[in-house]
Amino acid sequence: MGDIWDEWHWDIWDPVKEPVPREPKTYRKISFCTACMNRLHDLMVTLPVNIHHNRDYPNVEFVVVNYNSQDKLDEWMKGYMMPYIEAGILVYVHTTEPKFFMPSHSRNISFKVATGDIVNNVDADKRFLLGPLYLMLGNVQDTLDHYEWYQNKYPNEYGYAFNFLCWAITLYRHGDVEEAERKIINTMLSNIFFIPYLLGHAIPSLYSWEDRYYNELIEIESFPHEILDYITSEEMEWVKTLYDSPRISAIREKYIEIDDQLENLPRGKKRTRLCNELFKIRGLNFSGIDFSEIESNRTSDNSTN
Repeated sequence: MGDIWDEWHWDIWDPVKEPVPREPKTYRKISFCTACMNRLHDLMVTLPVNIHHNRDYPNVEFVVVNYNSQDKLDEWMKGYMMPYIEAGILVYVHTTEPKFFMPSHSRNISFKVATGDIVNNVDADKRFLLGPLYLMLGNVQDTLDHYEWYQNKYPNEYGYAFNFLCWAITLYRHGDVEEAERKIINTMLSNIFFIPYLLGHAIPSLYSWEDRYYNELIEIESFPHEILDYITSEEMEWVKTLYDSPRISAIREKYIEIDDQLENLPRGKKRTRLCNELFKIRGLNFSGIDFSEIESNRTSDNSTN
């Protein structure tokens, strides 16, 4: 059998044999746009790096929309990033109107401000995609190395559910089942609807930005769904078995119970106590958490059935 290249007569450009004859006549202006609400800790990492990586292109701008961020984004932009603003590389806009993050609206603002011929949206937290990307490439060790770095760099970061899911799957493939189970709990608590969505269960519809679970439902709509193509049916069955297990069911029910109580609970000692319990559960610290009532109800339901 002959060489496949000769067989198919593919005409492939060789930049060494046929170099580009001249410099481009014009460099079209490119705008990289980021809308940010309460993600300063991400933007502090991604924005300077993105500016640095694109510094050699002669006609580029970065647009940052402060979408009523309640952290110190405004202070950081007007301080640390001011040299880039004064140099015309960075455009900064601040709006105080939005109550919740609305992806389409926030992007419309940034695109309207942008002056480039080519306009791109760049999320403030692009670093979250590295773990899932390594997983999709099939390299377990590289994925583990990334997540080890991630955990050391951001030890208190809850992160997105799909990121925790990829972390759990990687650990499971590596044989670290105990730690993989912990990451499944992280996945569940990061977005209470995410695993039910994966398992084909019904979840609430997103009616408006005033919805109590707006951010969770937006994540389900916007996370990179192609990741699911790289998770096997056996791995998904493992996720289902864990999710339905008595221990994780009790954690989930307790978390929802506390979250429901906090919805309309005024400030006071009870609210403080429940908030502390909620954060302990999210940190996978279950000491001092009373699961007895939930376990008793489950036992009663089982005996009735």
